[in-house]
Amino acid sequence: MSEAASGQKRSAPSGRLGRGTGHGFGSGWISGILAVTCGALGYGGVLCLLFPSWLTTPSARALYPLDLVRFLIYVMLVVGFGLGALSVVLRRRRVLGFTGIALATAGTLLGGSTAEVGTLGGTTAVGLDWFLLNLFVLALLFVPLERVIPRLREQPIFRRGWTTDLMHFAMSHLLVQVTVVLTMLPAALFFRWATHPWLQDAVAAQPLALQFLEIVLVADLTQYWVHRAFHRVPWLWRLHAVHHSSETLDWLAGSRLHLVDIVVTRG
Repeated sequence: MSEAASGQKRSAPSGRLGRGTGHGFGSGWISGILAVTCGALGYGGVLCLLFPSWLTTPSARALYPLDLVRFLIYVMLVVGFGLGALSVVLRRRRVLGFTGIALATAGTLLGGSTAEVGTLGGTTAVGLDWFLLNLFVLALLFVPLERVIPRLREQPIFRRGWTTDLMHFAMSHLLVQVTVVLTMLPAALFFRWATHPWLQDAVAAQPLALQFLEIVLVADLTQYWVHRAFHRVPWLWRLHAVHHSSETLDWLAGSRLHLVDIVVTRG
């Protein structure tokens, strides 16, 4: 038997409870990862309820349907605990399962979906709510879509490099207020001339359809030339190369961006 075949045999689940290894179905790894994800979403949601001034985006606070938010937190905590228990039963190494259970339990002990909303106030906060909401919605949309109509059918959901991309995704969302301020700087510095009343009045007098076409054209051309510069200018490419370093692609891979890349491109 070859070494590769032997390694594959060792990584396969044994089919007995508590003996699963590797990343295959029935090994307890998938349920463990999902337990940690759901537990973290639920726990993070509870923290957002308790400390909205610190952890939620000020401009979005009034837009959240609180009853729906509480329901989703409840579902995440229950599912996180249940999948964690399943992973503990199936898997030999039970770190993922116990982590999911711990997160769900901690969220429940802090009040769970019935936690009281903390004092609102302040204009600066970490965008934990923005991160949790985007992660939940995008994963719910694209993970099933990529399973139904995959480009690479053999590529797993948790492919190589997904944790790196998740870290980039998290940082760009948690620092949403910082990135918004920074992306506004290029417009404020280089397009101050466009704020003159006569120019704004002239644009506003145009038909709405024409304004839309002009916006799309200007934005598209700007995006094209900025992106081209990142590929052509050596020092810009060293920053943009981060975006192209993902060896396997899915809905999360596009989040791998350097902060300067984000600011210049969006600005």
